[in-house]
Amino acid sequence: MFWSNVPFGIIALIWGLWILRVKPLAQLHKKVDGYGGIMIFVALAGLIIALSKGGELGWGDKQVIGGFAIFAIFTTIFLWHEHRSASPLLDLSLFESWTFSMGNIATFFNSFARTAVALLFALYYQFAFHQNALNAGLRILPITIGMLVISPIAGMLTKKAAIRVLASLGILISIAGLLLLLFVVGGNFSYGVTACGMLLIGVGTGLFLTPNTTEVMSSVPEQSRGVANGLRSMLYNLGQVLSTALSLTIVGAALPAYLKNVLYSGKNNVISAVDFAFVIHGYRWVIIALIGTSLLALAASWFRPQQKKAYESSSAAS
Repeated sequence: MFWSNVPFGIIALIWGLWILRVKPLAQLHKKVDGYGGIMIFVALAGLIIALSKGGELGWGDKQVIGGFAIFAIFTTIFLWHEHRSASPLLDLSLFESWTFSMGNIATFFNSFARTAVALLFALYYQFAFHQNALNAGLRILPITIGMLVISPIAGMLTKKAAIRVLASLGILISIAGLLLLLFVVGGNFSYGVTACGMLLIGVGTGLFLTPNTTEVMSSVPEQSRGVANGLRSMLYNLGQVLSTALSLTIVGAALPAYLKNVLYSGKNNVISAVDFAFVIHGYRWVIIALIGTSLLALAASWFRPQQKKAYESSSAAS
């Protein structure tokens, strides 16, 4: 499965070498902040281990507490180091821009809300409807299709509508999709209804990402856009990782011990109606949590300040 991605990586490399042009450096090369990279890696590893093991071992387990402690300690040291570093991995001065800060917060929560849906419903179609992995993957394609269709349209709309309105509308559409999934999961509904919910999430995500990324990148000076985009990508990916860990933890917390591994049992496992109700109860709690994180994304998106048109124009031109 992993080798199947190699051709796409080669195509991306060739495409990048062709279209990207070398620009004269505005400043001398800076050293890579290796210490900062190591510290943030250790901090996030501790957090992910703690969240992943909490539901399985109990939140009072030494391994879980140790993971949270590592995260807290190394995050504090990392922030202190970045504040004093001449060439920081994370330029904290970028967060002086309220637009940049709110846009990245919205990115994190939106990524968190979408990823868990794709994961949990792929597993859902395997253990509940006995689909194989391929068919289960095909059934969650409406999320991707929605993003692919709306993203270029969203790019054109950024020239005609306020970015804050477009991004916030996208989150609202995603919330509508989550509400629909909350209503239909575990019920006797056709696949088409569930597909509509996933399609709404995909459309909402595509409508949010394009204008939000545009505004985040245009809110920082040109020479800082590489660092800014790296931070945006890190928060986007962090939202995906934490969404995976927390969603599985929440579902597992609602299950008795003998059902802990039912999500990974695949199409051949048969569970009773009572056990199925336990699993669906956990799914509904996850979807409620995702609606909550989407509301946080909506708040961050809507309450960001509007940039001045002159600055937007100069940023677009550059």
